Amino acid sequence: MTMPPPLILLPGLLCDARLWTGLTAELEGAARPLVADLTQDDNISGMIDRVLDTAPARFALAGYSMGGIVALHLASRAPERVSHLFILNSTARPDPDHRREIRDRQVADAQAGNLSHLLRDEMLPHYFGADFVGRADLSSLVLKMGVEMGAEVFTRQMRALRDRADARPLLSAIPCPTLILAAEQDAMCPVDRHEEIAAGLPDARLSIIAGAGHMAPLERPAALAAEIRPFLTGTT
Repeated sequence: MTMPPPLILLPGLLCDARLWTGLTAELEGAARPLVADLTQDDNISGMIDRVLDTAPARFALAGYSMGGIVALHLASRAPERVSHLFILNSTARPDPDHRREIRDRQVADAQAGNLSHLLRDEMLPHYFGADFVGRADLSSLVLKMGVEMGAEVFTRQMRALRDRADARPLLSAIPCPTLILAAEQDAMCPVDRHEEIAAGLPDARLSIIAGAGHMAPLERPAALAAEIRPFLTGTT
């Protein structure tokens, strides 16, 4: 029996393996999921080094939100190692100036002991599509992941996001087949950001997940898997 290919999963800000639980269940038999650690570094380059140091020689790569940013930079740096690329709820753009200022203030708030308040009142309201805003189980999970990871991880990841380079000039150097998965109701990384990524890549397809917001892996894992599985297995 042929072993399914390794699929490295790169989580988003203050997310861990729990982000991917629904998706990996739906992909059973099509991929061997490996969740990477993006909690130790305060810059995108360090995150990439850590992933590559522990990854198989060749792998498929899926990145969500912050993880999608890391994935684009990684795939351009080490294209020979990435067989397939999946970008979910993400962007290739650098942080705009106003977001950099917000991040610095939010880091200060988290360092002052207000991470839970920050997540609940400032971040969660932008995370879910209309059908999922009232889902207490999903909101609780996102809050639980964030609080458990804590202010120091939040600080490192926010600084990495704040200081990231523009990935758009790198897109033409990513040769592998790429599936861009946008969410119809994503207020943080809207569909046009995904259209921009798809347009810059040599071999890309864009799919839009209906009814999902920024937390599409939690909201619509089956819909995501229905796009990823045939793309990964070559049955499209």
